[in-house]
Amino acid sequence: MKVRFTTPMIMVLMLLGGILIAQSAALKQAGDTKTSTGTTLSGRPATILEAAEENKNLTDLTKNVQTCGFEKTLTAKGPMTVFAPRNDAFAACMESEKKNLADSRNLETVLQHHVVPGFALTESDLRRMNGQKLMTSQGEELPIVVENNAVWVGSAKLSGSEVLTSNGVVHEVDDVLMPKQLMSKSDK
Repeated sequence: MKVRFTTPMIMVLMLLGGILIAQSAALKQAGDTKTSTGTTLSGRPATILEAAEENKNLTDLTKNVQTCGFEKTLTAKGPMTVFAPRNDAFAACMESEKKNLADSRNLETVLQHHVVPGFALTESDLRRMNGQKLMTSQGEELPIVVENNAVWVGSAKLSGSEVLTSNGVVHEVDDVLMPKQLMSKSDK
């Protein structure tokens, strides 16, 4: 059986190859064994949402994304950087935070506070940004602090894997980042 490649098929294959080469170069630059490239079962590069759905540490995040209809954001073109709270971060939330997360509008605001649009920042990039701030899609800034070899983004520490995706980078974090507008007076 002879396979004929059409011009559009060749162009798609070249595009996918270019994406994989770029992600491979980014992995080498990061030099971190916690970094991986997200792919789907069909072998194409995964989106941020697909990478999160495949991560057993992020099941609560993906449930929350579905609850408030945030899928479109995490599958958008990008680039973006997502600080993804692990399941244990959601479990450790205070009661006032859990009440905020139970309201779908507040939940969407919280999730927006974990997304930095316009940049696909690796851990290496964040380390070089010590002392700077990132603007979230929710509209508040998150300070970057490198201390004792750990990278902190706001109150959350990078605490797991880093996954390069077709539309950005996903970092596991150990805390749910609450926007100031949702923090109760007792939480401030």
